[in-house]
Amino acid sequence: MAINIEDISTQNNVVEKEVLSLFKPFRMMHALFVTAKYKIKDDVISANTLLYTCMSGFTSIVILVFYFFSIFQTAFVFKWEGLNLAKQVCNIFIYAIYLMGSMMNFCSDIINKDFNVLLVYKIQSICETLKIKGKSLKNFIMINWIYVITLNVYHMWWIVFFSYAFSSSYLYYEVVTNYFYIIFDMNVLYGMRVMKIIRQPLQIWLEEVRNLNSVIDEDYEYFWNKMFKIYEETLETYQIFAKIFRSVVSKVNWRLLIILAYEICLKLILRNYLSCSLIRTSTIYFRCSL
Repeated sequence: MAINIEDISTQNNVVEKEVLSLFKPFRMMHALFVTAKYKIKDDVISANTLLYTCMSGFTSIVILVFYFFSIFQTAFVFKWEGLNLAKQVCNIFIYAIYLMGSMMNFCSDIINKDFNVLLVYKIQSICETLKIKGKSLKNFIMINWIYVITLNVYHMWWIVFFSYAFSSSYLYYEVVTNYFYIIFDMNVLYGMRVMKIIRQPLQIWLEEVRNLNSVIDEDYEYFWNKMFKIYEETLETYQIFAKIFRSVVSKVNWRLLIILAYEICLKLILRNYLSCSLIRTSTIYFRCSL
């Protein structure tokens, strides 16, 4: 099924407040890093402007430069041996992941700017078709807030912990800047919650089909028209979702490969310098910082 984005009109892009509230915590986090997926003003949603895209790109570059200097400014002050060698190897891999992730995220937002808007429409359409509102919608919104707050608490916890545990080798801002990685985890969490909504019509669709025997003959046509509409909306929404979040899946795969490469590299290079326990400690730091 082809995905049509030609019908997006800025004059009719009004979205219900409840639907906008669904992903408000994610919008707030994206806005914090100037990586918003779309623009909302007076309940009207539209694709990001060229000015905002330029601001987003500039902010990403500033963060990349600041991050680079924060973790590499001591690279040539101390000798690359022992724990300092483990630290610098870790920083190289961490920065490579952040650089790659930032570039993929920025390019994806540009390419999919219209699809990000269309996805919100499709979610609103699903909520209207299935009459998802009231308490069930509020519960979903509350769970989103809980997830986002928990993710922030987790990132702050390991930053505080490792700032203390590695205080003799790491300056506090070298660890604090790793908070930037939360934007990647936030994108993954955002994708999971969108998928949760998309699964709702499938569950209802299957339940309705199981109860087919209770449908009287006169209602057959109406029933199957309704089933087809739900199927069509769900399929198109999933296609949009898959297109938008393909880059997120790619980032996760690359992240896992780089973590594996880091662990192999660390064990090969540092086995003559560090004890096994210290290598494990360095590996744990690297994993938690991602």
